Amino acid sequence: MKKILALALSVLMILALVACGQPADTTAEAPESTPETPVVPETPETPDNVIAPEIEDGTWGAAFWAEFQNAVAVEGATTESIINALYASDAGKGVNNAMVSPVMEGYLPGFSADITGFKSGATLASMMMGVPFAAYVFELEADANMRQFVKLLKDNSDPAWNICTTAEMTTIGAVDNFALLVHSDIELPAISGGAASVIEPQLADGSKAAAVWSDFLMYMDINGSFSLASDVADYLVANEAFGASASVEILEEMTEIEGFAWSIEAYLNGALVEGDGLSAYIFQLEPGMMADAWGDYNLGMNAPEGANAVWGAHGLTLILIIEA
Repeated sequence: MKKILALALSVLMILALVACGQPADTTAEAPESTPETPVVPETPETPDNVIAPEIEDGTWGAAFWAEFQNAVAVEGATTESIINALYASDAGKGVNNAMVSPVMEGYLPGFSADITGFKSGATLASMMMGVPFAAYVFELEADANMRQFVKLLKDNSDPAWNICTTAEMTTIGAVDNFALLVHSDIELPAISGGAASVIEPQLADGSKAAAVWSDFLMYMDINGSFSLASDVADYLVANEAFGASASVEILEEMTEIEGFAWSIEAYLNGALVEGDGLSAYIFQLEPGMMADAWGDYNLGMNAPEGANAVWGAHGLTLILIIEA
């Protein structure tokens, strides 16, 4: 019996020694990993007063949209101030032979149906034939449904409105109670010169005519062709070249100028500034007319030989300056 117990103890001791000789398991259990939630960048929320167009950055339409938002943000903004801001911007300078003018409800180039429901409107367009560009700014009444009006613009916009050509993109959006639509190419054209074509007269430095032309250009660069001829005349009458007795006269549909070979006609509206031996005739032409051809025929070839008369143009607004 003692032998059996001794044998059993020996076996237990051998097993204990074997167990002590095994290397310890030093591998620590890895803590359970919790998957990280990916951080999603926040998308800027569009304010309730903005209906943003679906356009890509860097396009011509995006440039107009940015300028439009800036112009609307100006206190006291109107369709006239906004369209003139677009006209004077880098985006507007990409429009060849640009002009601006007010628009009324009804048929508008660039749409397949009449556009109604706006309080006031204005357009920036090219005087060149076969160009699909067209831009509009509309103002709605304060309580009007802007989303419904934007839908009207989208449903009836026609990028192929001009003959044999189609706009590459259409930009439609709104801020507050102002809406914008632009038919244009995708790429912003390279800018060379001003937004409107300017025909420079030959003037003597320091002459009265040069002073009047300088004021004329200044006014047109700021206000564009949105203004009537009488508006231009009201600005020019303050030029000291006309003297204290300067006056403004609205011209009829046909104008007779002493010494000129034939009557001047086929213009939209006209005005005359006179004073101190100086006269300035301002004529605004209909959209689509060619300022260079009209001016050369009516103001250049028509003038008597030897007359101290020069003419120039800014877009569709022309000026004839005559010194006595």
